[in-house]
Amino acid sequence: MSVPSTSPEPSHLANPTQLMAQTAVFADEAYHVVSAAYLEFRAQYYHDPAPSLSTLPKPIDEVQRTETARLANGTINTIPGEVKNVPFVKELFGHLQKMVDIQSLTENERTQLHNMTMAFLFGVKGGLQAWYVE
Repeated sequence: MSVPSTSPEPSHLANPTQLMAQTAVFADEAYHVVSAAYLEFRAQYYHDPAPSLSTLPKPIDEVQRTETARLANGTINTIPGEVKNVPFVKELFGHLQKMVDIQSLTENERTQLHNMTMAFLFGVKGGLQAWYVE
């Protein structure tokens, strides 16, 4: 009978330094493309006049919607409650609600996008990092 090990698993990468060196060009390109797109995202969705990778975005307690989402939401709000139970209208209402949800961005979703982007950028800076690959 074996006793389970409590030590951390060893790295599955034979040579993390070699991984960084071999992926440096790709990682540098990915870093620049993603960071530029993220800074545009910060400027647009956080209304940040000087977005930076070295600062946290200020929270904005607002749901941002595309024009399509605003139109769908307006349509939903004009449908009387009792009409929403008619089979065809109920399906239409459900579809419109999905459109609103897909094309809306909440503060929580903006924060999640920020966190995932920053993890990616740190994971590829200077080449793929072993901790990011594992």
